[in-house]
Amino acid sequence: MNEAGFIRFVEGRMVEGWFIGDELALVRQLGVDCIVPKAG
Repeated sequence: MNEAGFIRFVEGRMVEGWFIGDELALVRQLGVDCIVPKAG
């Protein structure tokens, strides 16, 4: 299972969550300011 940890910034707030594969594509459409790979 390819899991990628991401920290997403939404409306100036930092929200941390786990997104897998196609979920990342959906997350990018939710008005996310930026998506940054989570270390570790």
